Amino acid sequence: MPQYAAFLRAINVGKRRVKMDKLQSIFVDSGFQDVSTHIASGNLWFHSPAKSVIKLRNQIEQALLDALGFEVETFLRTVRELKSIYDANPFANDMLKDEKVHVHVIFFHDLLPLSTWEALRRNQTTTDRIEMVGTQAYWRCHGRMTDSVFWNQPEIKKIKLPTNTSRNIETLKRMIDASEKS
Repeated sequence: MPQYAAFLRAINVGKRRVKMDKLQSIFVDSGFQDVSTHIASGNLWFHSPAKSVIKLRNQIEQALLDALGFEVETFLRTVRELKSIYDANPFANDMLKDEKVHVHVIFFHDLLPLSTWEALRRNQTTTDRIEMVGTQAYWRCHGRMTDSVFWNQPEIKKIKLPTNTSRNIETLKRMIDASEKS
């Protein structure tokens, strides 16, 4: 039975506070197996025999809406996909050379339109770089993400990005490591 990682958008941000044991129970009550959470930011592992990722995502989003009373956009990846995403990090060498380099993976449901991707690339800076691999974008920043000016640039602010969620690449590594121990 496939193992999935679920990345829940905007959990424990603002008024959307949810304890991880509550999320875990929602997934268990939805019939998923071997459910576990990883840090308090809406990251879960679970097993499901589902054949359609879209139907699985819809099922999870409906269960979360019913239980929590608000919509929670959900991004799913199999353990194999998550390993590939981690291994495809185009900025891995930068991270090795400079401990202040951080890479964040931005998850989308679909490929970005070419015009959106080109606008992101046009606005890269010497410290902020972005690469697209499949339905993920890798954002390389120097220092804390809150210190970055990338997302505050006028042209970037005009871009209407599709719904997404992001995680630090080190979080993905810890999740992969945890999945291998279970």
